[in-house]
Amino acid sequence: ETPGRKPEDLVQSIFGTLYEGKDSLQVMESTAKGVGNYFHRTWQAAKAGQINMTPVFVAWFEIDIYSRPVDDYKAFITSMNEYEWELWNAGATLEAVNWYRYKSKGMEKWRMNSEFPSNDIEAFQSTGHRKFRLQDTTQLRKNCLIPEFKGDIDSETGKKSLSNIRFVSDERGALSVWAFPDTEIPVSDRYLVTVDIGGTSEAADYSVIMVLDRYMMMFGGVPEVVAEWHGHADHDLIAWKAVQMATLYGNALLVIESNTLETNETEGDNFEYILDEIAGHYYNLYSRTPADKIKQGAAIRWGFHTNKSTKNLVIAHQVKAVRDRLYIERCLAAVDEHDVFEIKENGTLGAVEGCHDDRLMTRAIGVYIA
Repeated sequence: ETPGRKPEDLVQSIFGTLYEGKDSLQVMESTAKGVGNYFHRTWQAAKAGQINMTPVFVAWFEIDIYSRPVDDYKAFITSMNEYEWELWNAGATLEAVNWYRYKSKGMEKWRMNSEFPSNDIEAFQSTGHRKFRLQDTTQLRKNCLIPEFKGDIDSETGKKSLSNIRFVSDERGALSVWAFPDTEIPVSDRYLVTVDIGGTSEAADYSVIMVLDRYMMMFGGVPEVVAEWHGHADHDLIAWKAVQMATLYGNALLVIESNTLETNETEGDNFEYILDEIAGHYYNLYSRTPADKIKQGAAIRWGFHTNKSTKNLVIAHQVKAVRDRLYIERCLAAVDEHDVFEIKENGTLGAVEGCHDDRLMTRAIGVYIA
């Protein structure tokens, strides 16, 4: 992009001259350069099926010229580092890995990712460093499934919304269900619901309501994701929808990440009011005020407050959980968010520019509390 011309203008001019009849084909090819630019936006839209183009990624090791002979295979294999094993497991030959090792000696890691990416996540990676290892998130993907149900639930507010709660089927709905509430054998504290509240506009961060099933933890197993609501809505509707989800899933412990709106001068007070209103109708709401302090008369502060300290805490735990398989993920998009979560140059944690971490945060908080 230049002061006088945008990529969209050039591409539109070129595509406008192409014949779109039978046996015609239009192709855009580029080496990715960071995120948030035209090519990144187009790629993301193609992956999401929002435009009439098919995303095709070619890893550097699929190109034959990127190869270097190996003199001593045994010695070379013994010397391979963690990332080189990831390349091998992704399909690179030992000769290709050797070429990558030689080439990377003269380039920074993020530049190698940009110029010679092994997957599209690396291709668009910024100068930061990923927080979750690729081999761990690859393992996390193996349990992901197509939802058993797509749709939504009632979206009224207030106490009346807790009666006659029902699932409404809709293939374009914001709610994904991998396992419906199990009500045959009541188990106390079985389900846990975590909520990350985003903005209300389509361009804002998403709001996410995630349900964890802790049943198998009674037998030495791990919790698993069984449902998720992902979309945009007014904050009071999100909060009450979360209460409805928690009610459906056995009156689950409801953990609402609250700092986003507590730090907003105009909406914070309103959100505190919403939480207080919910607490008057739903008994199993998470409070960060210690029980002994409440007994001494301290005001109850509802919700999980994410600050620099608590964010580092839950993310560090989530890194361990993903590495050691301490929970089961069902949503592919949630794994994608793990893949684009990075350590910035200034040391802070967050998603690659132009990406989101709303799903990730519900998992990090939920798995930590579970």
